[in-house]
Amino acid sequence: MTNASPQGSSAQRMAGRTAVITGAASGIGAATARVFAREGASVLITDRAPMDQTVAAIREADGRVSSFVADLTVHGAASGVIAEAAARLGRIDILVSNAGIGIPGTIDTLTEEVLDRVFAINFKAGFLLAQSVIPLMRRQGGGVILYTTAAAGHAGAPNLLSYSTSKAALINLVMTLALDHAREGIRVNAVSPGPTDTPMAADAQKAFGIPPEMIIAGLPLARVAQPEEIAEAFVYLASPAACSVTGHILHVDSGVLAGPYRPPPPPLPHH
Repeated sequence: MTNASPQGSSAQRMAGRTAVITGAASGIGAATARVFAREGASVLITDRAPMDQTVAAIREADGRVSSFVADLTVHGAASGVIAEAAARLGRIDILVSNAGIGIPGTIDTLTEEVLDRVFAINFKAGFLLAQSVIPLMRRQGGGVILYTTAAAGHAGAPNLLSYSTSKAALINLVMTLALDHAREGIRVNAVSPGPTDTPMAADAQKAFGIPPEMIIAGLPLARVAQPEEIAEAFVYLASPAACSVTGHILHVDSGVLAGPYRPPPPPLPHH
């Protein structure tokens, strides 16, 4: 996937639009905020962690951004984010529900507390954000809701039971919301990253003791994605170019769902 149009281009794909992006302190969320702002959107970003670096990067590039600290696992936080965004932006054209966490665990080690925590941010927060923003989008005459899912939500992942199952639930949420609200002009899609160069991925690699070269060796494209590549996928799904796309999961995963890379066998000897 190529990078967005160069800064200064007159063809800004998000010009005049507003976007709310969660989990924007770092990684995919921060990259998505930067790319949307670069493409002309006015963005409100939210995270429970400080977002100073994201805000500074956008403002240095003359982008329009405001931030709102929120822990989406707290009761009422999701509706509060949407209300605050609507007050600041005037309308919400795009919601990118990106915040997520991954905590290792199998059925033998996973506690109910961890399961609830992972589902609260990976699934329930996305549900509640949609529940709050859909009435607003309906009154506006339409909008776009986007989610960050994961390859693990399609194929499972060892020792990541809560993460993979929460992402699987999110995938079904995307498709169901898309069906329920298509006739209201609301499109719902997701980007499903594979291994991506983010702080969260680096922490997971350390926790599992997996060296980066081992991950790369198993990827058909022999490279992990950069956060900006995931952001570009979100921009496409939010843009008029994707006006006929809803209920879709766009895989940006270096080919991982096609299967692990295996070197081709040597040619058979000729007799």
